[in-house]
Amino acid sequence: MIYKKNFTSSVNIFMGLKSVDKVTAITQAGRYLVDGGFVKFDYIDSMVQRENLRSTYIGKGIAISHGMPGSEVFVHKTGICILQFPEGVDYEREKAYLVIGLAINPNDNNIFFSKLSDISEDSMLLKKLFITNDKHFFYSMFGQNFREKMK
Repeated sequence: MIYKKNFTSSVNIFMGLKSVDKVTAITQAGRYLVDGGFVKFDYIDSMVQRENLRSTYIGKGIAISHGMPGSEVFVHKTGICILQFPEGVDYEREKAYLVIGLAINPNDNNIFFSKLSDISEDSMLLKKLFITNDKHFFYSMFGQNFREKMK
């Protein structure tokens, strides 16, 4: 797997990934956050520990992986990566098609959750997001305002 360096946005989307186990998916999300300069490497361990404590699968095909309480010391700046797995990643009895790596600087005003909540209410839209290969469509779902505020 090749990881991109010097991301141009705080929200980065990686599409069409091959299905892996959930720990590998979480580690991959953490690695993207590290490579983007959003977090220190230690944040990846915190993400895996958080998953071992309690599943970050939130339903409707979405998992939001993040660090343990106190892991904000590893966050340089707010960053989000969305990993799309068209065949899904097993999360116990469910499948996550979107695994979201989340690193939030507590000082940032973040609107990610309200956008995600809006999107998750539309099952047809979610199904399209799970399989699309159109990155522009993906970004449009989160809106221009979202990307601008996160920079």
